[in-house]
Order: sequence, then structure tokens, then C-alpha cells
Amino acid sequence: MKSKKIGKKIIKNANLTIEAKDYDKSLQRIKEVTKKFDCYISNETQNTYITSITGTITLRVKSSQFDSLLNQILKGDEKIVSKNIYINDITEEYVDLYARLKNKKIAEQQYQEIMKKAYTVNDILNVQEYLRRIREEIEATQGKMKFIDNQAEYSTISITLTYNGPDIYKKTFWDTILKALKGGWTGIKYFVIAIFYIWPLWILLGIIIFAAKRISKKKQNQKQQ
Repeated sequence: MKSKKIGKKIIKNANLTIEAKDYDKSLQRIKEVTKKFDCYISNETQNTYITSITGTITLRVKSSQFDSLLNQILKGDEKIVSKNIYINDITEEYVDLYARLKNKKIAEQQYQEIMKKAYTVNDILNVQEYLRRIREEIEATQGKMKFIDNQAEYSTISITLTYNGPDIYKKTFWDTILKALKGGWTGIKYFVIAIFYIWPLWILLGIIIFAAKRISKKKQNQKQQ
């Protein structure tokens, strides 16, 4: 395994709490800003209460664009309640993993050479077991290194967006009247449609009424005779 130059492995994270004057407008602004960067939304939630809205949006952005995106988000007219930025340099851990991986690769090659010289079934089985273990360790180390690469390549910005104001469900008197009128008109339309859906029932009812009148009239004529 050839040695390679290992660059800095730095993980950046930012946690923001922002209070918006208009929740939907601010959320849309943040999403529009992200389109200008190598960025994607990894998680988004929203909870609406009687007088408030609280939402979270998690952004994953190319580490080289972390500062630029963060500055663009902070340029809005929202109130910044809190801002916390964490920078974790894990270069040393990555270098250590790389050294371990290199040694494990060398050990794997050595066991492969031993395998070529093994003659007895017992020797072959023992070498195969050592190879299995070393390959598992290699895969685990490579997995950790890949995770660090991903974490260092993309930084995370977590935003808690809040809105606090008057009752967001509160309606004026005329809003309520208008809603009632719309609901009443909708009810009439459905009633008329329902009448047409049950037209066979109306025919059957007409036949029953007609037959009942005929029978009643016949009985009256018999009594008069």
C-alpha cells in the first residue's frame, strides 16, 4: 500500500436559532439561498401550535462553502437568537487509521505468502482464519476512514426556525361568515348531486305511491258499490 499525502480532516458544524417575522417567507428564503451552493437538505421538520411555529432544517454543504452559506443565511431580516459553530480537527485520528490500514495490508500479504507454502489441511485452515480476521479489520478501518472523509467533505448547518405571534388560527367575524357561506353552498351542491345519484329510488318511490293510490281508489269504489 503506497503512502499518500493526507490533507487536513476538519469537521464543521453550526447550530442556529432564528426567530422569523413571517415563518413561510423566511423558510423559503433559506431554501432559495441553498440553491446557490453545493448543498442539500438532509432533514426538515415543522410543528405548528396555536400562537407559534417551530421548525428545523438541517443542511449539508460542501466544507469549502460552509462559511459563505452561513453568512448568506445570517444576512436575512430575521432575529438571530443564538449561533454556535463547532470545528473538530480529526486529522490525527485519520492519520492513525491510515497507518493501521497500511500495516494490516502488509500483514494480509504476508499471510497470503504463507498460504502458498502451507501443505497440511490444518495449516491451511489456520491461515485462512487469520486472513478472514485481518480482512474484516481492513474493511472496518476502511469504513471508518470513509465516514471521516464524508464528514470532512460536507459540513452541517442545523437551523431552528421559530415564529411567535397572535393566534395563527384566529379568524375575524367576516372570515367566519364567508367560510359558513362557502360551506353552505358546498352542502347544497352535494345535496343536489346526491338527489341525481339516487334517481332509481325516486322512480321506485313513485311506483309505490302510484300503486298505493290505485289500491286505495279501488277499495273506495268497492265500498260505494
